[in-house]
Amino acid sequence: HVIDLTTGKNAYLETLRKRKSFYQDTQRCRRKLSSEIGAVKFGYDSTPPLDAVQNVLDRKQAQYRASGAVAVFDRFERRAWIAALNEVHSPYCALSVATLKAGDRDCAWHFGLICQGVMHYWFPVYEKSLGKYSPGRMLVLDLVEAAADLGIMTIDLGAGDAPWKRNLANVTQKIGKVFWRRPSVLSLPAQVLVGLEWRLGQSRE
Repeated sequence: HVIDLTTGKNAYLETLRKRKSFYQDTQRCRRKLSSEIGAVKFGYDSTPPLDAVQNVLDRKQAQYRASGAVAVFDRFERRAWIAALNEVHSPYCALSVATLKAGDRDCAWHFGLICQGVMHYWFPVYEKSLGKYSPGRMLVLDLVEAAADLGIMTIDLGAGDAPWKRNLANVTQKIGKVFWRRPSVLSLPAQVLVGLEWRLGQSRE
């Protein structure tokens, strides 16, 4: 699922307004969050310090554990890879952190990669106690609002068919996964395990 902004944010938002229940509910949540918690503020850092990146990863890790998903950041080499990637400051491809606050409270975060105008929406996470306000939706829409200034033409929401992705996307892309194995009895257990992992991943979307 993809948010295509090549025709401008206004064209995209006009499409979104036609999904009245979703768009109006998100706007209602924004007003409610602002009145009950504090003014809603969007933040974006195109050269985030490592501790800001680690904060998002720690929160995402906690979300994975709470949902029973694989805790992908338990492995040191993955954290080290991200830390190394964060040191790369290129005008063509770089990591970024986006945040949403209400008053003094942190509400939602996103850590991902922006590459030649495409924002790869990798790791979004929100404060669970504020879930009734749908801060994750707001963060995406605030990114849309700021997209032109940030050089973002497309927001790739990634694989999976989660309802929030369907509601936000205006373009759908078909992707596939391939597992190649040698035709032998010894490789069959690996095929079964990979297939099971893919199905569990789809069920967690």
